[in-house]
Amino acid sequence: MMEGYPKRLENLREKKDLTMREISRKFGFSEDTYGKWERGERIPTFETMMKLAELHHVSLDYLAYGKEFQQSKEEQEKQKAFNNWINAFNIHKIDASILMKKEIPLILTKEDLMNLLKNLEWTVEQRVRE
Repeated sequence: MMEGYPKRLENLREKKDLTMREISRKFGFSEDTYGKWERGERIPTFETMMKLAELHHVSLDYLAYGKEFQQSKEEQEKQKAFNNWINAFNIHKIDASILMKKEIPLILTKEDLMNLLKNLEWTVEQRVRE
């Protein structure tokens, strides 16, 4: 599952010139617990992995799997369209909190997002004319 994780964790620690004791104290767990992670005897919790990734300035994907996550071109375009949509809401001071639900960008296509953006722009224009 997380092949190579222990060695990556050790390499990242050494690259920062930190000891197991220093990292353990920083996050409040025993040096023995941290040592078990580097030896591959245990796996840290998700929350701890997030903290370790932040400490080492790497993504969770890199920490766990040794490679960065790559979005497909279509997913990148969809994310860009969604971000444009959110920016349009923010520019016009419209509450976009409903759009922040994680499932919304997953169920909408790029065309859906573009159409919604056009509708939003048209609605704003109509309000400005009033």
